[in-house]
Amino acid sequence: MQGAETHKLCPSCGTPVAADAAFCQKCGHAFRTQLPPSGPPKTQAFTPPQAQPHWNPPLYGGPGAAQGYPPPFSNLQPAPPLDWQLGELARRYRDAHNVFVWTLIGGILCIWPLWIITYLEHQKKVDIKNSVAALGVDVEGWRMTYRLS
Repeated sequence: MQGAETHKLCPSCGTPVAADAAFCQKCGHAFRTQLPPSGPPKTQAFTPPQAQPHWNPPLYGGPGAAQGYPPPFSNLQPAPPLDWQLGELARRYRDAHNVFVWTLIGGILCIWPLWIITYLEHQKKVDIKNSVAALGVDVEGWRMTYRLS
């Protein structure tokens, strides 16, 4: 039987080192002198998946794709399909049209009393002017005398 080994080989560079050495003198490789601590495995925090768009962008297939290079301007997302864009524009147009129509209807419903009042007050002015004229007084002179508009 042989005695206790006095040397061992470094697994990194193959240099013989003392059996009780903690490091290789040539390459600095650290020999394990203790077992790694045992215990429950460390768990990573859960990260929820990112929200996916409602349409799937196509995979990049441009120049350099076969060589594994990233696409140019890889931070830009490809444009959505044309039919999706047109549908979105139609929805926005419909919304704008509805707001326009309801604003117009609301304006008419709120303003028509003012139109009627304005018309009635104008008719009152005409009737008063006719009454002044029936008295034989010059209407324009009467307006200037009393500073009426």
